[in-house]
Order: sequence, then C-alpha cells, then structure tokens
Amino acid sequence: MNRIFNILFTIIIGLMIFSCITFDSPETPSEAKEKADLMEYLDLLAAKGYNIDTTALGTYYIMLDKGTGMFPKLGDTLTVVFIGYFIDGSMFVSSAWNSPADSSYTFVYGKPERIKGWDDGMRLLSTNAKAQIIIPSNLAFGSAGQGNIPPYRTLVYVIKMKSIKPAK
Repeated sequence: MNRIFNILFTIIIGLMIFSCITFDSPETPSEAKEKADLMEYLDLLAAKGYNIDTTALGTYYIMLDKGTGMFPKLGDTLTVVFIGYFIDGSMFVSSAWNSPADSSYTFVYGKPERIKGWDDGMRLLSTNAKAQIIIPSNLAFGSAGQGNIPPYRTLVYVIKMKSIKPAK
C-alpha cells in the first residue's frame, strides 16, 4: 500500500511541476519573417566586410574565390563540393553525405532543373571558384518547404566548383 501511495504521489507531483512549465510555441513561418531574417543576415555579412552581389533573378552571392576557366552551360556535367545551411547556422545538407569518399557531388547542370536559386548560382562559378550562395525561399522551396526544409526558409550554400565537363 505504501509503495502505491509513493508512486501516485510521484506522478501527482510530476504532473503539477509539468503543468507549470510553459513551452514557447514555434513562430509560424511567414514570408515577412523570412524577409526580415534575410535582411538582418545580409546586414550582418555586410558589416563583416563581405561584398554581397545579387543576380537578376534575386539570388545573393559572395564570391570567395573567382576560380579560372570557363563557366558552366546547361547540359554540362558539374562536380562541386558544398555545404548547405540555414541563416541560423544549422546545417541541412552536405555533398559529403552524397559521396563520403571524396565529398563531391556530380550532376548535369539544368537537367533536371534543381531549385531556381541553385541553378542561378551555378552559372556564376568557373572551375575552382568558391562562393556563398544565399537563396531566398521564393527561389527554393517557398511556402511548402520540402523534406527537412521548413516553409519560408532562406538557404545558404558554400560551394566550390571542382570541375566542369562540357556537354557533347
């Protein structure tokens, strides 16, 4: 009887303590919140001295190393090394996940089209170029999100172009 009382007492105390804890509900994603976060992120990068450019489509980028040689054309086979993260710094993908042996990712540029911002950023990279590509959600997965990408999330990739093999 004493044991049952102790178990019930522990459960009741636990429920009382648990009921006093408040949980912050996560903020509902929105385009306005994403834009505010993106502008804050870009301002932070600018304050650190980075030169941020923008493509006509609206992809932001920072050229870290210009590389040499040709630029990719649709249909070329590209080999890159990359890491993808959100502007809060949490990583969501890496080329090493695709190819642990050499950390590279090889694909045909524009066939099939990936997210618009990714394809837009690829055209900026010659062989051995390295850039930070900042893709607003409207050029990525938008309001729907996909997989481990929540809705209205800006994506940031640091990409190095290892090689460009022209299409035949």
